[in-house]
Amino acid sequence: MKFRPSLHPAEEVITMTRPHLTALLGAAMGAFLAAAAASFAATIFPLSTFFGVLGYALALWCGWFAVSRLVWWAGTSVALTTQRLVVQQGLLHHRSEEVPLAWIQGVDAAHAALRTGGSAHLSVFHPGGTLVLRQVPAGHQFSMEIRRAQQELLGRAPTGFDRRY
Repeated sequence: MKFRPSLHPAEEVITMTRPHLTALLGAAMGAFLAAAAASFAATIFPLSTFFGVLGYALALWCGWFAVSRLVWWAGTSVALTTQRLVVQQGLLHHRSEEVPLAWIQGVDAAHAALRTGGSAHLSVFHPGGTLVLRQVPAGHQFSMEIRRAQQELLGRAPTGFDRRY
């Protein structure tokens, strides 16, 4: 995972992550369904052209879904630096969203629907709106890292509560 934006002077990367591996469950399901649909289409095509073409179309759609989820996962990363939170998306066309730590008003961690591996959806509140980070691994710990970095930037010593996970 590479940090694409350049760092500001005296800025360091604290931690980087990407969506949890459970985000790839949809891609795995799509690949399985694509293989099943292609197998069905190859078997039924000699008997029924309509269902054969329908099966191949379903296989293409499921394959596209699987690849799109995989590309989304591979192209998404979240970096926490000593001055900002950066979300990078895209493999070919890079898109970056940055929120200075001084602007962050709060972080809310909600566990993902499957609750596997400790992933969580984080909502980062700032004056420009809300930045939602989906399926962040160890989401509660990452939200505490954001708060700790913000407190260090603003010159406040972290309290004992912030050191617990």
